[in-house]
Amino acid sequence: MSENRTKTKVGAERRRLESRTPQPLRNDFEIDFRNMFLFFFRRRVIILGATVITVVFALFYTMFKTPEYVATNVMQLNTNSGQIIDMGTLVKSSELSAANAKQTEIDILRSRQVAGRVIDTLNLVEDAEFNPAQKEKGLVSHMLSWVKQLFVGEDAPLTAEEKAIQRSIAVSNLLHRFSVGNHPRSKTVDIEFRSVDPQKAALVANTLANEYMLYQMDIKYNMSQKANEWLNTRLEKLRQKVKDSEIEVQKFREEHELYEAKGVALTEQQVSELNSQLILAKANRAEEEARLKIINQMVQGKKGVEASSEVLDSVVIQRLRLEQAEVLRRHSEISKRYGPKHPRMINLQAEMVNIEESINKEIAKVVSNLKNKVQVAKSREKALKQSLNSAQGNIGASSEAAAQLSSLMREMEANQKLFEAFLTRFKEVSQQQDVEQADARVIAMAEAPLSAKYPRSKFILLIALVLGGMIGTAIAMLIEKLDNGFRSLEELEKKSAFVGLGLIPRLGKKQHPARYILQKVTSEFAESIRSVMTGIHYSNTENPPKTIMVTSSVVGEGKSSMVLVMARIMAKSGRKVLVIDCDMRRPSIAKELGVRAEVGLFDFLTQNMSLTKVTAQDKQSGMDVIYAKAGSEYSQELLSSDKMKALIKTVREKYDYVFLDTPPIAAVSDALVLAPMVDTTLYVVQWEQTPKPVVLSMLKKLRTCRTPVAGVVLTQVDMEKGREYGYGDCFKEYKEYYNS
Repeated sequence: MSENRTKTKVGAERRRLESRTPQPLRNDFEIDFRNMFLFFFRRRVIILGATVITVVFALFYTMFKTPEYVATNVMQLNTNSGQIIDMGTLVKSSELSAANAKQTEIDILRSRQVAGRVIDTLNLVEDAEFNPAQKEKGLVSHMLSWVKQLFVGEDAPLTAEEKAIQRSIAVSNLLHRFSVGNHPRSKTVDIEFRSVDPQKAALVANTLANEYMLYQMDIKYNMSQKANEWLNTRLEKLRQKVKDSEIEVQKFREEHELYEAKGVALTEQQVSELNSQLILAKANRAEEEARLKIINQMVQGKKGVEASSEVLDSVVIQRLRLEQAEVLRRHSEISKRYGPKHPRMINLQAEMVNIEESINKEIAKVVSNLKNKVQVAKSREKALKQSLNSAQGNIGASSEAAAQLSSLMREMEANQKLFEAFLTRFKEVSQQQDVEQADARVIAMAEAPLSAKYPRSKFILLIALVLGGMIGTAIAMLIEKLDNGFRSLEELEKKSAFVGLGLIPRLGKKQHPARYILQKVTSEFAESIRSVMTGIHYSNTENPPKTIMVTSSVVGEGKSSMVLVMARIMAKSGRKVLVIDCDMRRPSIAKELGVRAEVGLFDFLTQNMSLTKVTAQDKQSGMDVIYAKAGSEYSQELLSSDKMKALIKTVREKYDYVFLDTPPIAAVSDALVLAPMVDTTLYVVQWEQTPKPVVLSMLKKLRTCRTPVAGVVLTQVDMEKGREYGYGDCFKEYKEYYNS
């Protein structure tokens, strides 16, 4: 019952460990300043070395670089100060904006034409700074030249083509040495020229400005002269053409008797006047008819006629209305005292009737008058129509001649306008030719600089300092990336997703780990082993592991030494410990303990030998050991046998701790065969040496085989270099606790 319960608990713990999956690395934007500082600290030699080398190169460059001086001439462009008359399209091909015009002038200032004028003015072809052919020859060159003159004779003079080539080279060198600084919100520009001679720098800068203005004036003068010549020739032709067209128009008038009054032909003028009168007559007739129609409608309706404008405008009707109003007033006053049959009342009523009849008669007269006006308007319209038809008949006879005359007159007028425009422009160009000035002026002449501007030593050294630091950092980062081993337990934990149980310090070359652990029981090395054992113990608190397999990726990572130091330190603490060397290909436990194995695991598994006969005791620590002998070709089959399973089951009940030393996983798969038989596995990784891909690949293989792993350990750690990774100082702080 106890055995079954133990198996159940071990299986449950194993499933819990197997269910662990690697956690992905955090991919956030948090800056780990501590790791950053440690990176710069451990790679400080590379970074500082690259920085120093870069700064030294920059320092040598500034020391041996020939100093250059920069002189500046300030000019104002596009002032138009001397342009009295705008030349318009004759001188300028298009109207440019202010910014484009300024940029155009800057391009002219940078042109090879202006630079060539400066070269010719100052004879810079003979200057070695602009023409490399003029540089002083060395001793060897002088000797070769002397020998050549002795046997061949004097050098032939330069040809025109060679002179042109040297001049072109000088122009290119001059353009390379000067720049134009543009001020976007101003009309000013800075002409900067650099030279090894401060006086020459100022002279060339001022000459550039002067030659640019002379070049502008030459261009304007040439353009004005060409325009003047072209206009003069064109004017003579236009003058004769205008004269011929005027004679032709006058001759045509006389032949066809076409006369004008105020610039219009007489017949056309009559038709125009009659047409205007006819339009007015039609409008007047329509107006009279409309008025007559309206008043007839009012008369037929017997209401509202008194409100018409014709009735209201009648003086007689207005007077009768006043009399009618007076009679009504008197009738109203008398009716209050007398009855309707009173004589006075009867008289007033008769008077009112008479006034009403008079008003009706006057209204009838108004209507009759409107009818007469309509008849008069119709008669006038008819007469005008007859006159217009008669006049139009006369026009038809001379319409063809008038059309020809109109065409001739238009041609004459066009010739006259063109002649006047060219004459005006000819006068402007003639005046402009005498007052041409450059569209620029010098604001500040260039002066010889007192100090050199190039090389800019402080700036170059600063750039070199920054660049050197960047190069050093890049090299350090590359080396860091190429560093293929694990250097910190934190990195190993993150990438493998297994618990890191500890760091095992590196011992001296003459110190043997298995003996050192017995000599220095309270040393830093011993405490790190105890820390690992504690981690293994608490990897399963309910059922602490008793059978522990220790393996690694490759040979030389210290797994055998790890088995012995853990076993000896546990044995010295009073525990009953067994070490089984399961590496039957390259056994190392016996060699580490300095003994010769007569019998061992191979004999137990292949022969009917008892466990007691194959078990030896380490006298220095009291632990038991089952050695292995090399040469077995069937180690994997033996380790996976039922007898091996029975052995582990037996020793698990007999001992407190059983440590199994297995071959590296990358070499053979013996460890994978033994993994399901043990409680847990300790994986050993050599600090800084074992390649990361190999470690991760082997751990993945363990996980695939569902092997319970208690954790990983970094062995042979250089604690002095560990300070560069942030974990070496912690051991130093507590060195008084150790007996190293």
